[in-house]
Amino acid sequence: MPDETTGTAAAAPATATITETAAIAPAAAVTAAGAADKPVELESLIDFCARASRTDRRVELLAAFYHEMTVQKKKADTLANWQAALAAFANQPA
Repeated sequence: MPDETTGTAAAAPATATITETAAIAPAAAVTAAGAADKPVELESLIDFCARASRTDRRVELLAAFYHEMTVQKKKADTLANWQAALAAFANQPA
């Protein structure tokens, strides 16, 4: 329907639809991003070795692992990565 003052078509309904969509989209994006992003907890090398020494009695292996990671300047990582690194280190040939 043409606008009586200017003689052009009014754009109000299209603007309302865009505003409603814009109001819904950011909330959906935040929800999707929040569900996918979980905080990753890093554990220091010394804490990992101390925890591992409670159950693993191979003290020489743990000391060598600590030394090797210190030489490589790895100071913090996730628990899963530390466990994988220790398993790989333990399975290296002598």
